[in-house]
Amino acid sequence: MVLLLNPSTDFTSPELKISFSGEAGDWCITEGSLSVDGADSSAVDVEDWNIDGGLPGVLSGYCTQNSGGDYITVEGIDPLIGGFSYGVEIERNFEVFRTVDSAGEYLVTVELIEGLDVESISFRKSFLESSQVVVSAMVEDSLSIVCTLESNYVEFGALYKGGAYVTASQSITTQSTNPFYWIVYGLGGPGTAEAGLYNPQGGGYLLSSFGVDGIVNLLTGEGFGMVVETSHGEVMEDFSPEFPGIFGSVGKGTEQSRLFLYGEDTQEIVSSQVTYGARASYAALAGPYNETLTYVCGGYIGDGSF
Repeated sequence: MVLLLNPSTDFTSPELKISFSGEAGDWCITEGSLSVDGADSSAVDVEDWNIDGGLPGVLSGYCTQNSGGDYITVEGIDPLIGGFSYGVEIERNFEVFRTVDSAGEYLVTVELIEGLDVESISFRKSFLESSQVVVSAMVEDSLSIVCTLESNYVEFGALYKGGAYVTASQSITTQSTNPFYWIVYGLGGPGTAEAGLYNPQGGGYLLSSFGVDGIVNLLTGEGFGMVVETSHGEVMEDFSPEFPGIFGSVGKGTEQSRLFLYGEDTQEIVSSQVTYGARASYAALAGPYNETLTYVCGGYIGDGSF
């Protein structure tokens, strides 16, 4: 127990008395000596409540039972200076002194006494019926997720210059016990700023996946894109098959990766159909075109932020 004493006047050789409300024996289990030392600091020091130095002297303490409330006396105190804050620590001794057993509010009075000169301060301590809080948690195994691509190769076939757009499809499957997501991004071609079919034999001429506001309109122009249909979960608007000929654009590289499918909590296996579309303009360079798409599938655990 650490106390702060801040006398308003000088004392030559005072006695310190700490009184506790209650019955005899509530605080002093038995009458006896207690070890007392000066304290330079406490666990609750703040700017306006700070110990300047330890209580000086060869200090000794004694715990006395009293029908009007037990008390501790500290003797051997050297002269004190008014306005200086002193700290005193009474070391624990559960054979002599303890806190009261019963819950409730108790008055503590601290007095510096020298003859008829007395300075005192009182405060109350409240003891709870149950002062312990049990904090518990259960660590579970990470929730599982299985993601599957139906194929690692999709063939468009022939794209004729100025012809209609061509489609090709594959399925993706997610089995997850928690929310999941799919992300996709493309490789692009040499010297290109976006993903899309490119011709490696003709200087990298690109059928781009880049569209206005993320939309690739294969009815009015050339390009490459994808749409998604699913029995569960949600699809980003750009990848929705709502309008024929309108496809979602695919970004190039991880910095332009696109979230295109995500689902809420589910115990079922979710299968989604991915449809790719491409159309070549009259000016398209003849020859083979290809594109490497990278799919990233993952799951969410909990509601935390990261």
